[in-house]
Amino acid sequence: MAVRFRMTEIRRLYPLLKGLDLTWKETGEGLPEGGKTETISLLEANLVGRLPCANPECSKGGFELTDALKGPLDAQAEEVQFSVACPGYLGHVRSEEAQRRCGNRVDATAGFLWGEPRKG
Repeated sequence: MAVRFRMTEIRRLYPLLKGLDLTWKETGEGLPEGGKTETISLLEANLVGRLPCANPECSKGGFELTDALKGPLDAQAEEVQFSVACPGYLGHVRSEEAQRRCGNRVDATAGFLWGEPRKG
């Protein structure tokens, strides 16, 4: 099972982290041709580590960011690029169509700004 954390927990777990900017491009259904790009500063936002899927036909979808961010945060990386596929499905649970995966995808870049440790 994936570790999940809220952004308030990121501040507690990584006290030297001063900034975390995420830029992502979602492609697939429910978006203009070529996809849609967005940017957010995660230390200023109330994000749970999951982006919603834009596909209006998608059920139980979204893009889990926690696993992609945890390793680079642990290593105090400056930047990481990653891709996440939507695990959602199309149609109703009991229909044949429900076996079809959503197919939307997020390609993202996260930039981390780290402070200096306190001198004690």
